[in-house]
This record gives sequence, structure tokens and C-alpha cells, in this order.
Amino acid sequence: MSIFRVYVDDMLFYHPNLSKLAITQAQVQEDAENIDSLILSAPFHHPYIDSIKPMASTIVCKKDDVVVFEGRALDDGSDFYNTHTWTCESCLAYLKDTIQPPYSYQGTLKGLLEYFISVHNAAVEEQKQFTIGNVTVTDENDYISYSNSDYSVTMDAIKDKLLETHGGYLQIRYTDSGKVLDYLADFNTSSLQTVE
Repeated sequence: MSIFRVYVDDMLFYHPNLSKLAITQAQVQEDAENIDSLILSAPFHHPYIDSIKPMASTIVCKKDDVVVFEGRALDDGSDFYNTHTWTCESCLAYLKDTIQPPYSYQGTLKGLLEYFISVHNAAVEEQKQFTIGNVTVTDENDYISYSNSDYSVTMDAIKDKLLETHGGYLQIRYTDSGKVLDYLADFNTSSLQTVE
């Protein structure tokens, strides 16, 4: 039997065998064309309810030892029963935190993605950095030439120069050495089951 756990800033927030760490909802929503999200809800008497700080806390969901979601809380709300609910966005949203300066690039698709990620990694702390993994999207000439005279958000630059012109999807893999960003022409796995 698999065990699903939630951590907030490396502190255990939910475990199915600990009644004092009960939550009312943890639902991961995958979105191939956008950033994955998590809805997390906890009752008012949860002992660590104040530990989640919007835009600052790192939320990690694990199924056994496999990370299925990592990201940050965007907002905190509560309902009539004082149940607190956070909407969280996956770590792919870290690419919205950095700016790409004007550039002129000639080379491969993978090289352009590596350039964007290197600029991003230089501007953020280690927990928000990525390494490039599999790149299966190709260009028929295996050579592109792009330039931009304006400053742009890293995620917007990737969408404008790669996703919208050459297609494909960004996917995060969580490894022991950190977050790996794959740029895939198509997904190699499929699942009909939602993680809740």
C-alpha cells in the first residue's frame, strides 16, 4: 500500500497514520499546457496551520518516496468552518520569477533552452534551479536563430521561442540531484488516475 505525505518546508504536514496531522483535501491537478497545481486544505486545529507562508513556503507531496508535486502556496483562504485552503503552483512557476535580458541566439533548440535555464539558475537560489534533461522536440534543420531586444520573463521567453513555434511540453522530474526539466515532443507515460 502506498503512503501519501505532504511536507511544508521539509516539515511533515500530513501523514495518513497521524490523526493530529489530518487534512481535508490534497488534490494535484496536472496540466500539460500550463503549470500543475495543488489544492491543499486543513482543519483549523491542525498544529502547523500557520507554517504555510504564501509565496515563501515550499510544499512537497510524496507518494512513498517519489515526489509527485513540489511548489509554493499562492494564497490562503478559509471557509465557514474555518477550514484553511491553499492553492499551490508547481515548481515550474519558478520560471516566472526571473527575467531574460536581450539576447541573440543561433544554434539548436536544446541550446536555446539551456541558455534560458542558465540565466534563470544564475538569478535564483539552489532550490529553484533546474537542470536540462531529455529534449525530444526537434527542428528539421537542427538550427534556429532568435533574438529579442526586450527584457522578458523566462517562462514567457520559453513559450514564445520554443513551445509556440516548435510545439512540445515542459515536464519536471524530481531526482536525488534536483529538478530536471524535460522538453518533450510527446509524453511517454499516461495515467487515467488522479492523485488525491
